[in-house]
Amino acid sequence: MQVLLPGTIHYLVLACCLIR
Repeated sequence: MQVLLPGTIHYLVLACCLIR
């Protein structure tokens, strides 16, 4: 997971929040 860029993780978190 550390290999993934922080931007991608941030996008995933935002998507989860929006879906919730």
